[in-house]
This record gives sequence, structure tokens and C-alpha cells, in this order.
Amino acid sequence: MISVRDVDIKNKKVLLKIDGDTPMINNRVADDYRLQVSLPTIEYILKKGAAEIIILSHLGRPKGKVAPELKMAPAAERLAELLKMAFRPAAGGYEIGAKIKFLENIRFDKREEENNQSLAEEWARQADIFVQDGLADCHRLYASVVAITKLLPSFAGCRLEQEIEELDCLLNPPRPFVAIIGGDKLDDKLPLAQKIARQADRVLLGGMVANAFQDDDGKFVLPIDDVEERGNIRDIGDKTIEKFSEIIAAAKTIFWAGCLGVVEDEKFQTGSRQIALAIGQSQAATRVAAGGDTVGFLRQHHLDNNFTFLSAGGAATLEYLTEGKLAGVEALRK
Repeated sequence: MISVRDVDIKNKKVLLKIDGDTPMINNRVADDYRLQVSLPTIEYILKKGAAEIIILSHLGRPKGKVAPELKMAPAAERLAELLKMAFRPAAGGYEIGAKIKFLENIRFDKREEENNQSLAEEWARQADIFVQDGLADCHRLYASVVAITKLLPSFAGCRLEQEIEELDCLLNPPRPFVAIIGGDKLDDKLPLAQKIARQADRVLLGGMVANAFQDDDGKFVLPIDDVEERGNIRDIGDKTIEKFSEIIAAAKTIFWAGCLGVVEDEKFQTGSRQIALAIGQSQAATRVAAGGDTVGFLRQHHLDNNFTFLSAGGAATLEYLTEGKLAGVEALRK
């Protein structure tokens, strides 16, 4: 990939893809981490004298239809606050300061998820170069990920560069390499657990993933006790916390994706809290967490400093670690 820092962008119109898919509460951004990590790229582009930045992003899964509750206004307004610039609605989106236009949710147009060339052409007519800074969609064959790169000179943003550099370290990591896989998205996490076992020395399982898993080669470590409510498993138990913590203490590389309990309920946060603290004790280890739910939990409870890196990607991070490539990253390398 060629970095945006390696090209002359003075007086250029820059089409910039960021990840604005932020958690929302009462139509306000509940966690602005994904917006925060886009700031270095935006500030760099402005500092280098770009004529304009046109931001592409999405919120939720509107499935090609306009959904008022999924408009980008809250994310655009919060980004304006972070940049200390004025915010105002505008035709087709929102204006931030004098040089930034934040387009409306690009997934309102069904052509985005079809990797449609005509949609990419509409964007390309507005810009001179394209900068990809949103890892979260880089595993998708979408217009804002692949089609656009065939129409404009395309470069990696500062955050995408950092993400790939950090994740590359996990492709050939210092050992022992311990992966912790939890959460309730079985379609994503079960294949991930099986694939990451090819790289990791031990795979610790929690959440619904543990309930659905059969250990077939000894690398997987399942809970040995749990916390239940009305017959349903809600969290890992004290003995499991102790066992997992012992394995973590010996690790040189730790990767965590997916909380280990139903953390939306305070009663079932103990397992995830204690494992985060155990990871923080391994100061000599590389410690990476990924996924919106996991990173959100860590930030909410001020546990993020226990990690050397928080990946803003979810499924894209997991795919990169198990496959070693992403469609959006490969498109930037061509």
C-alpha cells in the first residue's frame, strides 16, 4: 500500500472513507472511538493543503433504503466537535468547517453493497484521489472499498496503515500466542476459533462460542464453571477465570475478540473484567483487542489501557488474521 503521507495532496479534492458506524443511544454517539481514530488522517490531509475532503461512511444496516434513525448526522456532528469545527446540514449530507463534506449514509444506496461501478463513478467525479481509512469494511466487496479504487489514485490513511502494521505482528507472533474468543455471533466466531487455532498455541473460549464448541485437538480451553441465570449460562465462573489467567500469564502474544459474558448486564461482567485485568498484568506481551463490543466494553470500564492496541475492525480484523489479506487492502496494492 502507498500511504497518503507519500503523495502530494495540496489543492487536491480527497475522497476519504472512514468508519462512522458508532454505537448510538437516543440518537447520539455513545462511543466515538471509531471517529477519534480517523482524526490523524483528516488533520493530516487538511494540514497538507487539500482543497476539500469528501467523507464516505455508513451507520447500521439499512439494506439499501433510507432509514431516518440511521442518518449520519450524529456521527458528523460529533466529528465536527472533535475537530472543533462548525457543523451544518447540507445537500446530500453535512458540512464540517469550510473544507469537509460528510456524505449521507452510503448504505442508503443499494449500489454500495453491490460494488456498483456507476456509484463509484458518481463519487470519483467529485474528487482527485481516494483514501481508505476504514478497516471495518475492508473485507467487503463494496463500491467504497473496491470499485472506487479502479477510478481514482488510491492510498491508505494513517489509521489503516497502523491497523495493518499492528495486525501483521500477529501473523508471525512471539510465542506462546493465546487467543481469547467470545461473544454471541456464532456465524463469525466459530469459524474464527477454528482458523485461529492454526496460528495460536491456545484458544480460550467463552460466551455462546464456548457452548457450541467441541474441542478436537487440545488447543481449545473451555470454561470449567459458569454463572447461570434461569438455566442459561451468562458468564464464566471463578475457576475458569483462574485457569484462563494462568494461561494468559505465560503468553507473549494475546489477542481477544468477543466478551466472555452477557456484559450488557452488570451482574455478568466479572469474567470479562477479570480477564482484561489479567491481560494487563502481562506487560511484556503484545496485547490486542478487536471488535466493536469488546473495545466498547473495555473503554466503558476504563480497561483499554491494559492493551497495546485496540483494533477498530471487527470481522475485517478477524479475516485478516486468519486469511492474511483483505479485499480492500489488496485493492490499494494494485
